[in-house]
Amino acid sequence: MSMNPQSENIDPTEQSKGLSPTPQDFKAPQPPAETKLAPEIRLDEPSQDSTASIVKEPLFEPILQDKPEPEHEPEIYIDDEPHYETNIHHGVQTEDLEYPSPVAPVPVATTTEKTPKTNVRIRSIDALRGFDMFWIVGGASLITHLSKLYDWPWLQWASTQLHHPAWEGFTFFDLIFPLFLFLAGASMPISLGKKLDRGASKTSLLGKISIRAIILILLGIIYNGGLAFDKLENTRLCSVLGFIGISYFIAGLIFIFADVKHRVMWPIGMLGGYYAALMFINVPDHGAGALTPEGVFTGYIDQTWAAWKIYTPNFDPEGLFLPIAGAVVAIIGSLTGSFLVRCSWNKFIKAIMLLIFGAIFYGAYYGLQQVHPEMIVAKSFWSPPFVLLCLGWSLLLLGAFYFIMDAIGFWHWAFFFIVIGMNSITIYMADRLFNIGHTSNFLFGGAINKFFKEEYQPLLTSIAFILVWWVILFFMYRKKIFLRV
Repeated sequence: MSMNPQSENIDPTEQSKGLSPTPQDFKAPQPPAETKLAPEIRLDEPSQDSTASIVKEPLFEPILQDKPEPEHEPEIYIDDEPHYETNIHHGVQTEDLEYPSPVAPVPVATTTEKTPKTNVRIRSIDALRGFDMFWIVGGASLITHLSKLYDWPWLQWASTQLHHPAWEGFTFFDLIFPLFLFLAGASMPISLGKKLDRGASKTSLLGKISIRAIILILLGIIYNGGLAFDKLENTRLCSVLGFIGISYFIAGLIFIFADVKHRVMWPIGMLGGYYAALMFINVPDHGAGALTPEGVFTGYIDQTWAAWKIYTPNFDPEGLFLPIAGAVVAIIGSLTGSFLVRCSWNKFIKAIMLLIFGAIFYGAYYGLQQVHPEMIVAKSFWSPPFVLLCLGWSLLLLGAFYFIMDAIGFWHWAFFFIVIGMNSITIYMADRLFNIGHTSNFLFGGAINKFFKEEYQPLLTSIAFILVWWVILFFMYRKKIFLRV
């Protein structure tokens, strides 16, 4: 957080030295001395010595240091935008209409020099995305194999959280997809909000999110084997990436054309309408409100409208109706991102507010369960309690990461996750297009089988898989290679 410098400009020529004119009074007035700004104070990062060093630069030092924002507009990533907090300019700090500061803005002296913006990276968003994707690149397998070797209670419990329930219930593995969508929404104030602030037309931004959604849908079809060009009834068009693309488009549409008040009202109305559709629309042979795999309304939509293959005979977990619920998660994520980027409150207060709102959403989930226990928690059709529970956990996790990494400034430990989080779409697509497991077995399989006991080999194979993935992502990170849309 930086402080605006204040200065008093006093013209010495205006101070009277007597009543009678002097020769100095007839001299041409000299321009006032150039106002110099006080050095910017960064409370969240240590100061760096500017003296030269003869020590050779370590490998990780240029990565872990902060870098100033480039003057040109940074390229936009599909879901891993560089996240920066409030830009506070020297001069008069204007009041934010969406998130006003509790302290009145203080006018200070202005200068003719163009002063740089103050940008502070919100590392917690990148790290939390990487933590989320870690379980896809081998984290789940690592915990599973550890639980088979060591009979520790916490490890046994953790292993039960790394699979999806058949229909009803909630595990940590169910949170991975909604958390990713929540963080994609949190990047909107950067990818879209900055363009709006710079004068981009809303129509042009609408075109961008439309193209992005179409490309994600096509990538999802490719992931499901669409390049085989099989018959439509044998090809699954619904996918995780397609789900993200549609949900992101809906949330982006609301972000572009709605003010903050209506952005709060939209998810409430959408989730309420989604609940009403599940409970009050009649499904043939099952009636209204049947929350079973055979009778749920979302499954009926898939069976009736989808001319392509669906995941199960009764429903598709990424079906046609579900992105409405997904958009609710993305919209709340965009509101969270706006709060972090545009609000000038203290970082510790921001972290506490994230935790409070996470508790509120968790309380809403618990209250709905008490009032309507028949409304089950199920990821298969994104039930309203499931959405509220995922929002609660997403805000609690982001609040914890933000408190540790951005408020306290203790972030270097998460560099492992940051590298993963900056190329999440690459992870998802390469998992299907390239056999990373074959590469890790080729590099480490022989040594593992020769030098280690058989019971330890699955665990070491999982570690090798994660290591190969991370080295690839680290190389892409160093070379600034990202999968963009």
